[in-house]
Order: sequence, then structure tokens, then C-alpha cells
Amino acid sequence: MSEINYPIATPHGKIQQLFEDIFFVQGSVQMTPEIQVSRNMIIIRNGKSLSLISAVRLNEQGLQQLEKLGKVEHVLKIGAFHLGDKNGLDDAFYVNRYGAKLWGLPNMKHDSKLQAYDLSDQAPLPFPSSHL
Repeated sequence: MSEINYPIATPHGKIQQLFEDIFFVQGSVQMTPEIQVSRNMIIIRNGKSLSLISAVRLNEQGLQQLEKLGKVEHVLKIGAFHLGDKNGLDDAFYVNRYGAKLWGLPNMKHDSKLQAYDLSDQAPLPFPSSHL
């Protein structure tokens, strides 16, 4: 079995609590050597289950902070981005590290070739009181 080479963790802030059981972390991605843009990950906690929306790869310190919140069980990709082959940049890292389920919009492609559960307005999200 070959080892997977995940993108490295790029600069990011600490996980911040926005509301009860809703957290936020601002990360970044290096588009070119001269251009770095910010991106954001939302973390929703339901009991001990965590859902990551628009996953951002965290460094080891960030992962330790994340793991104190609960267990990563769901990764939700809610949009495609203009990153060429970098769509779903950090999804595979979380899916493989934590055994999380990947969710995405119907027919959305992921650079990791992972299969995703379809998000739709007819199906429940993996956390309560929410819908598309």
C-alpha cells in the first residue's frame, strides 16, 4: 500500500468558539509563491461528534485542539473552488486520519477521488436542526 502525500498544513489561527458547539478557524492556501489567500473552516459539535465544513488542514497543535472538542466524524464540502486540481484540498487528510464520512453536493469532484455522500435539500445533514 503506497503512502498518501497530503498537502502540508499552511498557516492558520487557533480554533475559536463562535456559539455553543460552533467553532471557526481561519486558514490559508498558497496559490502561487507570491499569492496566499485565506480560507475558513467551520466546526460543528453534536455531542462528541464533529463535522468539519470546508476543511482546512491543521498543524499538530491545531489537531490537538480539535481533538479536545470531540471526534471528527463528518467532512462537508459545500462548494467547488478555483484551485485547479486542489478542489477538496484537505478532505482526504481528515477522512483517512479519522475515518470520517465525506459529504458533498451531487456530482462534485474531489481531487482525492474519494466518494462522497450526497448533500441535498431532501436529506438530513449529519447534525441536527439543519438543512440545505
